[in-house]
Amino acid sequence: MDFQLQTGGVELRGKVLDVGGGPVAGARVVAVEQVPAPEFGRTGPRPAAWTDANGQYQLWLDAGVYGLTASHPDYTDGAATIRMESVPRQQDFLLTPAASIQGRVLTREGAYPVAGARVSWSLASDNPQGSFSLDADLPPAVLTDASGGFVLRQLPSGRVRLRATSTGFMSEPVSVDLGIAAQVRDIVLLVDRALSISGQVVQKGTGTPVAGAHVSALHTETQESARESTPSDEQGSFQLLVPGTGRYRLITTGGNFVPRLLSPMVTVKDTSVTDVRVEVDTGATVRGHVEPAAEAWITIEPRREAAQGAILTAMTVFNLRTRSTREGAFELSGVPPGAFTLVATTLEGERGSAPVDVGSGDPEHTRIQLSPGGRIEGRVVDEQGRAVRNVAIRAVAESRGQGFEGRLPAGITGGMAEEDGHFKLAGLAAATYHLEAEDSTGALEVRAPAAGGRLLLAAGQQLTGLTVVVESRGCGVLGRIQASSGGAQPDAWVSVSPSAAAGRPAPEPARVTLSGPDGSFQIDQLRCGAYEIAGFAPETGEQGRVRSELRQGRQERLEVRLVPGLKLRGSVRRAGSPVRQFVLTAQGPSQYQVQGKDGSGEFSIPGVVPGRYSIGVTSDEGSALRTVEVGVGSAPVELELVPWGSVSGTVLDATTHQPLRGYDVLVKSESGVSTFDNVLALISRDGPRTDAQGRFVVQRLPSGPNRLLVISGSAERFQILASRTFSLQPGEQFQLGVLEASQTTTPAPAAGGNP
Repeated sequence: MDFQLQTGGVELRGKVLDVGGGPVAGARVVAVEQVPAPEFGRTGPRPAAWTDANGQYQLWLDAGVYGLTASHPDYTDGAATIRMESVPRQQDFLLTPAASIQGRVLTREGAYPVAGARVSWSLASDNPQGSFSLDADLPPAVLTDASGGFVLRQLPSGRVRLRATSTGFMSEPVSVDLGIAAQVRDIVLLVDRALSISGQVVQKGTGTPVAGAHVSALHTETQESARESTPSDEQGSFQLLVPGTGRYRLITTGGNFVPRLLSPMVTVKDTSVTDVRVEVDTGATVRGHVEPAAEAWITIEPRREAAQGAILTAMTVFNLRTRSTREGAFELSGVPPGAFTLVATTLEGERGSAPVDVGSGDPEHTRIQLSPGGRIEGRVVDEQGRAVRNVAIRAVAESRGQGFEGRLPAGITGGMAEEDGHFKLAGLAAATYHLEAEDSTGALEVRAPAAGGRLLLAAGQQLTGLTVVVESRGCGVLGRIQASSGGAQPDAWVSVSPSAAAGRPAPEPARVTLSGPDGSFQIDQLRCGAYEIAGFAPETGEQGRVRSELRQGRQERLEVRLVPGLKLRGSVRRAGSPVRQFVLTAQGPSQYQVQGKDGSGEFSIPGVVPGRYSIGVTSDEGSALRTVEVGVGSAPVELELVPWGSVSGTVLDATTHQPLRGYDVLVKSESGVSTFDNVLALISRDGPRTDAQGRFVVQRLPSGPNRLLVISGSAERFQILASRTFSLQPGEQFQLGVLEASQTTTPAPAAGGNP
């Protein structure tokens, strides 16, 4: 096969260096074009180049905004974002040596080696709960050899979580703490017989098997994503390994069909669940063209007047996008039924939109008229007036009401500040915007325009010469980590994170470093304010923390004394008997989560940071909540489950006093016990709703204070029509009585039918 290359593009060059300043040869630099609203995971082509012996690379790119990644097997990845226009640009990378883990996978019974097992890893989060993901890709992994051995390379420093899976087998997650360039050996992952969910993916209506579908699941209590499955085969058959018992909501993506999110719900008890039928809709194909003819990114969003539960609809179409040809033609497949707006945006800032209604078949040819979009252009400077580079500036459209609409993809657009601080946001719709700023260390407070400003942009308006002033990062901390023995503690992890009471205007991630041979550490460019500085020695398990107020122009000198890691242990019982299966979450100075599934009712969490914790437990048998102090010599925590309760009532129209039918009812615990499953039920449109007489019943509620919301899931997104707080006794079936609601919108149909 022959290829004919054409000249063109704008030159991007640079160097890839290691932390010592030496060149990294053979590194791969990939440029991924960012589609409008890149925050939502939309990406385009991926040109790549490799560095030479001097660490230099060269790419030729079309004009556009690109996310750059530099990678090498012996280093952790480096990343940057750059805007290419008409002049050559340079972007260098500084890579940190990577860590590695070597180990084996064995069966728990008999310690037999498991060949061909998949060993995956992920970064462990401070949040014990998993994250909801629509990503069909499995976590990065390697396969074991004939002796069950594996080696994981290119790992970042920090705490990583390992898990091994094989046909019908799964290990418990194992956490490993890694230093920079650490080489950890002799890790053993023991696999047991695993529970699974299996069945068939078919087309809705015809029952035709669907191949290539990826089925994952979200545990409704732990919020952990289960993604250990392979795509469905030619018969549509799939099998998904799950980490334990509980209720799971399935997520089906991939292939040429509309993603099916958060349904059906499957309950896994002591045995695997089989014969689950997942029906998916192939969706419609929307065809059209843009005028005048141009290459444009085509995205889609639910229309406000017909959003019908906008959260789930928006989640479904988030990753739908295409690009028109130079002649302006486009084709967008897999569009679900509903009322939508197609949005076309060009790199030059032209934009256009057109409504499209999708029913049972493909809609008519859609024409999108382009016109000059709005533009916001200016410079980013700090409080001393100095230009600030590599700051992402986002214009966020203000929501026109309560709910979700202001967070849809078309509501956010962004650009990167260049060397001189110049930034440009193009292709903006007419709206009122406020500005947000973020750099590699986290969100930055926008000092001018005040609080991000309120910028009213008319259709096609060009707002130029704007000066965006972002906060200075003029604070820093340096200090020493001291072991419990009194000597210096080298290679300890030091994290500096804002205190919960600091009152910061925007979230800020923890900054992490390693202590040196003399136990010293230093972190600069911090926002001034109150911080917690924590130290952790992976080799000994010792840890400690201090609090400090960082002030402008000063660099605080601190000493963090480590103490032996504590253990939070205890048991969960119901009427004096051990609870066989439960989920326990402890929230305090740090956060931890554990699943009890061995039938003993006991739990043990090692390496717990001392302090006051709120411990919540959920199980099919009930719930428990208790506050405890964890310190040296703490006694075991005994938790006694109380039965779930329920609430019922009637919703009437406040004006006509007639029953309101088909409205969602959501109950949120105000005591700290998780009611996440109720939120998922609301999003997926299959939770409690009022019937023809306006009556409702909500089950599985914890004792203590709760808040009930009556919600309309129609045109104006999720709008709260009425609310009431109430308190439940253990196992109580509470009669709430009559709630009067203002019927301002029409309820959305329930999942799969009419209200």
